[in-house]
Amino acid sequence: MARHPRTPKPDDAPYPPGWEPFLAAINADLDDDTVRLVFADWLQENGDEARAEFIRIQCAVTGGGADWGGWGSPSLAGTPQTNERLGELAARHRKRWSRQLPHWALKNAHHCYPKIHYGFRRGFLYAFDATAGQWLQHGGRVRHLTPVGELRLRKLSVHETTLFRDPSLWGLRAISISNSREGVPLSSTGAHLIADPRIISSLVALEVPGPALSTDALSALFGTPHLSHLRDLWLTDTPHGNHIARELSTNSSATNLQRLRLSTTRLDAKAFEQFVTSQTVLACTLLTCMETGFAMRASVPSSVPTFQHFKNSTCQITT
Repeated sequence: MARHPRTPKPDDAPYPPGWEPFLAAINADLDDDTVRLVFADWLQENGDEARAEFIRIQCAVTGGGADWGGWGSPSLAGTPQTNERLGELAARHRKRWSRQLPHWALKNAHHCYPKIHYGFRRGFLYAFDATAGQWLQHGGRVRHLTPVGELRLRKLSVHETTLFRDPSLWGLRAISISNSREGVPLSSTGAHLIADPRIISSLVALEVPGPALSTDALSALFGTPHLSHLRDLWLTDTPHGNHIARELSTNSSATNLQRLRLSTTRLDAKAFEQFVTSQTVLACTLLTCMETGFAMRASVPSSVPTFQHFKNSTCQITT
């Protein structure tokens, strides 16, 4: 006899009754810790002192919501004592705090951050790894229960168009599209849908595989005027590196990039020289170019300002 998923009861919620407006407000502005701290006060007043303490400490040690430390990085700055206390609280209460989440979400979230905090950041489960089918089925519910900021997506397959039109992707801070052998690569249609301002304008980080993307799709992604929040861009496996370089070099909204990684992305020497002297690249603190098809250091004069700039930061360039 087939088993049907159990419908969650209201008292299965991870918070006391009346929590929904607070989570809606937190989701409306993921970077604002003020709303989280107001919720912590309400939790304490309603008998959940452990969760209130946990939220307050994590907000204090993670350095604010707008800080981006990289994929899966919680940007911890706490003392050994505060981190030990956070670990104690999470170990004791994480099952209750994770109620109503699907099993895959709970399992994958715990692997996105150090185990000391069991996947929590700024008081809530924050980063998830899902297949397209899993997110389409449960993503809206997951975001209703916890303020998701970072999402890694796998196995796009036939779900791609429906997935990138789903409101559960709006307002996220980081999206990574898997380039594994599972499923099919991101298509040009999918890239156009990600360029929707409701998705791309809030992104701090984006990781995109490009083997199937047309130049038109790449223009939609990297020529959009909605990249002002983007800090971390990772592009892999595309033969259209020259086109991407031109788009990013001339896009005034892309000048806040801090980390730019191009892997197996074909570029010629002239395009690269123009690229590394652009304001977009000069503003970066990390430039990584791997397997781009030519010896870049030999192709660009030593007088190019970018190489002087990166002597004081990080520049990783290989052929």
